Amino acid sequence: MCEPLIREALVIYEQRGDQQGVGNAYRVYGIFLTSGTVTQWERYYRRNGFQDKSITFDGRYAKAVEYFEHAEPLLRDAGQFDLLTGLYYHQAFALGNTGQQARACASLGQALDAYQENMRRNPTAKPNTGGFASVPDLIEDGKRRVGCQ
Repeated sequence: MCEPLIREALVIYEQRGDQQGVGNAYRVYGIFLTSGTVTQWERYYRRNGFQDKSITFDGRYAKAVEYFEHAEPLLRDAGQFDLLTGLYYHQAFALGNTGQQARACASLGQALDAYQENMRRNPTAKPNTGGFASVPDLIEDGKRRVGCQ
């Protein structure tokens, strides 16, 4: 399972004082909690829980939002706009799953802003488009799925 590795990385980064690493570990933890893998293993997580005992299966999206919120300033301070693009994108779906549509739509706007900043800083970057023609197209699809106006 992914969770033990994420938690181990988090401890190592904290011990080293690596704030960028801590931010990335929190980002990955949030993505893990919103992933289809967790959904597929619902019976396991309902029965055994998560290593972080503050997480429940039904509360995993809210906890993912917390992890994304912890990660955001650390990644922003490190100038990791590529990682922030994905963070905001995944955060939007976690927010949507907690009934926070307006915040979800705002998060998708932040994803677009982070993408544009990343491309400004790294014009040769080749971001993952998730099978779409471009990252803006991916984000537009996200807005449709979340129900943004």
